[in-house]
Amino acid sequence: MAAAQADYVQQNAEQIEKLLREVSNGAIDKDVEKHIRQIEKKHGELNDVGRHRNWSTIRSEMILAGRKLRQLLPKEIREIQKSREYFRLHGGLPSRRKASLDNALSKLGFINADLDRNLHGLSRMELPSAGFDNTKLQPLVGERYFTLLHPGKDGGVAPAPFRFTGPENSEVTIEMEHVRGLDYGGHNHQISPAHLGSFRNLHAPKFEVENPGKLRFTMRPAGETTVWYLASDLCTRRKFTVTHSWPGAQLRYVLLVDVRYAKKLYDLNDYNLRYVTVTTGDDTHPDSVCHYGSREMIDALEKLSYYYGRALESGEFDEATTEIGADNSLTVAYRRPSQTVLWVNDISLPWGGRFRNKGKMNGKSHLSHKWGNDVDINWSGMNNKQRQWMWTNAPDYFEKVDTHNEGEDNEHWHLDVIIE
Repeated sequence: MAAAQADYVQQNAEQIEKLLREVSNGAIDKDVEKHIRQIEKKHGELNDVGRHRNWSTIRSEMILAGRKLRQLLPKEIREIQKSREYFRLHGGLPSRRKASLDNALSKLGFINADLDRNLHGLSRMELPSAGFDNTKLQPLVGERYFTLLHPGKDGGVAPAPFRFTGPENSEVTIEMEHVRGLDYGGHNHQISPAHLGSFRNLHAPKFEVENPGKLRFTMRPAGETTVWYLASDLCTRRKFTVTHSWPGAQLRYVLLVDVRYAKKLYDLNDYNLRYVTVTTGDDTHPDSVCHYGSREMIDALEKLSYYYGRALESGEFDEATTEIGADNSLTVAYRRPSQTVLWVNDISLPWGGRFRNKGKMNGKSHLSHKWGNDVDINWSGMNNKQRQWMWTNAPDYFEKVDTHNEGEDNEHWHLDVIIE
């Protein structure tokens, strides 16, 4: 075996010398040295107890620099590492070339070494790390974005795990808040963390929910610690700030989690239906975000408005009025109703999920308007003929037709489409 290794070295000596000359005298060498310096600096930082809070970031940077170095070292040099000891015992290269090769191989060996071996005796399991929903988090690199999809059924979103490793008895705090803004599900108001979801303990010591938006626990001895986040049916954006602390050091992670309906909802405003107008938006839910429906809902409204328009234009809703002339003659005239279009109130928000209705998140009102399958149509301006037409024809396009009376200006039908 030794002879075979030596023969390999001898046969490739000329090629190796050429490659080493390129490494020693060309731009490759400068790039190699640059990455080596970066790696040595990072390794020194890892050994500095005052910088432990940056472990994860430094290790990632060090590994990246190591990968770049491996790419720069010629393949033949990396392969000759197998024959390193034999090469020293046999001729074929000048001694200065041997030194250059040994230098390159030692650099490569530095990269192949255990990056965590000198971290003050900590085992690999104790090195601080964090993950959310099976994705590793990186501290100090900005916010990470995640999406959890709500199936629109009882049971809701599957629990998403927060998993941590770190020194025993180190403390983890998770704080949750709502990110305001109409782009995030249609909510333009403050929402209490109590409505954003909850946390479930999975054997974490000293598990304490300080308030609905803040959780604190300590790490289990020598291993992973996991807690579960259970999202509510409020489809909007949450912000989590995670702080992992131990004596003299701290790591912080920030992640944004969008909870949204798994199915796409469509904005009724985009369809420009001639005999439909949208209304009922308020400061916290403007008209631009209240009228998102399922494909089936949009189709049903298109059909309803089409046939409603045909009835309107044919005079089916016109009402007869009798006028007495100066000579006491009677004249009968037919007039269109004052409300000529369907007033469509709320359907659902852009991402689906719970409305905040009349200042309450936990009230019964609007609980069915979560998944784009329910619509309210106001009748307060309709005449009797229009109302009768709706009673007769709406069931042709909707599975369920009810009436709600919430005051003189908010009398409306509640119409459902059924999605299997």
